[in-house]
Amino acid sequence: MRLYIEKKDLEHLLENKSEYIGNNITWDTIFAAFSFLLSALTANYDSFFMIPSIIIKYFL
Repeated sequence: MRLYIEKKDLEHLLENKSEYIGNNITWDTIFAAFSFLLSALTANYDSFFMIPSIIIKYFL
């Protein structure tokens, strides 16, 4: 599905929402990173194509 928007409307939208565009790190980003690390480090992995699970867990 394609969304067609006029150039003038797009420029207006970008001007109004410019504070949300960029590399701002907020608390939800930090929480998501912490949650991902916690789940990845506490997960149990099986061997995969003869690669031991300890290598999969800590190096891949």
